[in-house]
Formats: sequence, structure tokens, C-alpha cells
Amino acid sequence: MLDHTVLGPLNGLVLAAVLLAAFGAVVVALRRVRRGEEASGLVVAVLLALPLAFAVFASTVQLDRALAWAMSHPDHAKRQTWMAIMIHRSLLTQLFAGAGVAITAALLLAGVLSQTVPGERPRRRLGLTALALAVGLVVTGSAAMWAVPGALLGGRVVLYTVAAFAGVSAMMAAHRRGPGVQLGTLAGIALPLCVAGIDQATIAWFVGTQLMEIARAAPEAKHAMMTATIDTTSWLRTFSAIQLGLATGLAVLGPLAAWPREQPLARRHLLALGLGVVIASVSVGMATDWLSRFA
Repeated sequence: MLDHTVLGPLNGLVLAAVLLAAFGAVVVALRRVRRGEEASGLVVAVLLALPLAFAVFASTVQLDRALAWAMSHPDHAKRQTWMAIMIHRSLLTQLFAGAGVAITAALLLAGVLSQTVPGERPRRRLGLTALALAVGLVVTGSAAMWAVPGALLGGRVVLYTVAAFAGVSAMMAAHRRGPGVQLGTLAGIALPLCVAGIDQATIAWFVGTQLMEIARAAPEAKHAMMTATIDTTSWLRTFSAIQLGLATGLAVLGPLAAWPREQPLARRHLLALGLGVVIASVSVGMATDWLSRFA
């Protein structure tokens, strides 16, 4: 078994490798579309979602083993220190995985938008539906600010707004025929993963800052602060589930718009979208779920 003290740098190397692979998949997919070839939506979805899956592993199996190892230390003071280090490592893995996925998915959205044709007749009916879902996503993100008011969730709402309306624009302007029809379906794959990455990163950041506050607090205040942190994190995950559902509803419009003329491609990209959303749902749903053991 690997020494738990080296797993922090090892996690960083693994994340760097999978994020580099995801970036490569995005570049290859965009190049294939530009050349008039079919891009593999499944490869893009799996590689984009892989850092989120690794973060789930880091916050469950890896963290459980690391905490068990730390708690078995004979020195009580060192035991507490090692437990804090293991939790910090898990939170950093979630933070960087979420941020990396959000950035890579945003790059895919930007690349898709760059290949749309300005003169392409927009799909107005699809656009109205997508716009309603995008507004719902932004409003839900704004409503979450009552749980954690401040710049953290305010910044998250700004990112939602940019990602959602980039996705709407890409789907409306995607080509109606030929390989360019993939632009709408690729935007659909990117959007939920972008939202999930933003959510996971912000939840990890919030929990990390709260745990530092709890560590500095007076002993009699620690329990109440931890209970409040757990409750707030639960609310954030609930809002994230709603936001991911709205983003998925918006994303499905991409493959559905391609369905009349490109059914095989739309079917494959719907499968890719579904797989990415499942991984994203598990990742956001389990983000910092380990906090409950400290209640």
C-alpha cells in the first residue's frame, strides 16, 4: 500500500494527467468538426468527467483509509494533525478537479461557438426553450446565495450565466446539416459538466474555509459551527442538484435538434451526455458528504 503521506502529490499528478487528456480530447474533437469529420462525444464526455470521478474516489475510499490511518497514530496531537492533513488533501483534490473540469468544459463551449456560422438561421423555438432553462439555472443559482451570501456564490452565478448563454447561443447557431450539426450536441455535453465543476469547486472552497474557521474557534463554539457548516453544505448540494437538472434539460436540446437529420449521431451524443451527467451527479452529490461523520 502507498504511504499516505505521498498521496497528496500523487493526486496532483493524476489530476494533471487526466485534465491534460481532457484538454487533448476537446482539441481533437473541435479539429475533427472543423475538418468535416465526426467527433466522438463519448470520448469527450468520459475524459471531461474523469476528474470528477477521481474526486469521488479521493473523498470516499481514499479519505476513509487515510483517516483510519491517521486515527491509529499513537500520539494524540499528531493524530489530529494527520487527520487535518488528510481532509485538506481531499478538499484540494475536489477543488482542483472541479475547477479543471469547469475550465476545460468552458473551453469546449468557446471552441464550439467559434465554429458556428453567423448566417445560419437560428432555431427560434429551441432558442426560447433553452433561454427559459438558462434563466431558470441562473435564478436558482442566485437563490442559493441566501444560504451562503457573499462573493463566492455571486461569482458562481456569473459563471453560470456565461456558460448557460454560451450553450444557448451554440445550440441555436449550430449548423443544420453535415458535421457542423455536432456543434450543438458538443455544447450539450459540455454544459452540465461545466456547471458540475463550478459547483464542486465552490463547495470544496466553502467547506475548506469553514473548517479553518472552526479550527480557530473557541472549543465551546466548534460543535455549533460544524453543525451549521454541514447544514449549509447540504443546502448547497440540493441547489446544485436542481441546477444540474436544469443544465441537463438545456443540454438535451442539442442532440434533439440534430435528431431529424442526424439520428445516429444524436443517439450517440445523447448516450455520451447521459454518462457525463451520471458522473457529475454522483460527484456533486457526494462532495464533502464525509462531513456528516463529524456532526
